[in-house]
Amino acid sequence: MKKNKEPKKKTTKETLIMVLDNKRYMKGSKRMYQALKHFQSTTALLVPKLPFSRLVHEIAQQFHMDLRMTASSLESLQEAAEHYIVDLFSDAQRCAHHAKRQTVRPVDVELVLELRGPDDPGK
Repeated sequence: MKKNKEPKKKTTKETLIMVLDNKRYMKGSKRMYQALKHFQSTTALLVPKLPFSRLVHEIAQQFHMDLRMTASSLESLQEAAEHYIVDLFSDAQRCAHHAKRQTVRPVDVELVLELRGPDDPGK
């Protein structure tokens, strides 16, 4: 006589993996992907204008006293800086992915800067 089998309990690994849209996501990563999609679709600046402006003025004072900047020049400088940072971290994320890691480490950023070479405007 056959015994009724109880349903198999899920292991902890199976409970951590959710199936969404026929893709496998780790628990909590759905929110991360939603945030990425949101920030990729928006064109708004990520760094607040006032703190960025203060930083630029602080750095500019080291080179020249009483330097004035227009709002459009600060905005274009901020867009360029954010674009550079996003590209840098995107490449660092690729390095982390290649190393089979999810977390970007300082080593990844250093590797990207080394691969970009001395002609990189960030150096």
